[in-house]
Order: sequence, then C-alpha cells, then structure tokens
Amino acid sequence: MKLMHKVPRSPELVFEYLSDMQKFKLVHPIIYSIIELKKNYFKVKERLEIGGIPFTSGYLVAVNSNKAEGIIQMNAVVKRLIKIEITFTLSSQGAFTVVDEIILFKSFYRSKVYWKECF
Repeated sequence: MKLMHKVPRSPELVFEYLSDMQKFKLVHPIIYSIIELKKNYFKVKERLEIGGIPFTSGYLVAVNSNKAEGIIQMNAVVKRLIKIEITFTLSSQGAFTVVDEIILFKSFYRSKVYWKECF
C-alpha cells in the first residue's frame, strides 16, 4: 500500500518525529505506550476501537533511519500473524515535507485485509 502525506513542517522536524519513537507516540492516534527494549527495538502498545468495541495489542518493532537520505523504516510482527514493513521517505516541497509511505503486509492469513483497512 502506498500513501502520501503533505506536512506543513520542515523535513528535519518530520524526520525527528518519525525516527524518535517517544515523539512518534505523541502524534500517533492509537499508540499509547512505547518502551525501548534495546537500541532501535521497541515494545509498542496500541488501542483501537472498531464498532464501539475496544481492541488492544502489543507488538515489537525495529526502527532504522538514515537522516541524510530522509528514510525511516519500521518492521513489526503483530499478533505473531502479520509482518508489517513501513518505509517513510521524506522530501521537501516548498514550505512542506512530502512523506511517501509504503506499507507492506506479509501474512498467510486473511486478517491482513483487516489491517489494511486500519491504515
């Protein structure tokens, strides 16, 4: 899945919020806890309400970034069923930062259709 976001902030600030997981938590609508387990490796907890029913999940995520290239990569395994790889690529466009986001889902189960709907 490919998404594009246009953010009225500098690439440096956007990079900071996507690569620093504690700052990422501040702007992510469903993440409520991020605990660093070791360098670039985190336990993430999120809460999502679907049809009035709250669902919580926790998963491990590895984060790698390259500031010079404006790239942030996140790799997670959710519920031991779905591997999610997210790559953010930043570019400047006037007073905006364009964030190209590529999300790859890998699963043998049909549940990946559900996760695509969450994004």
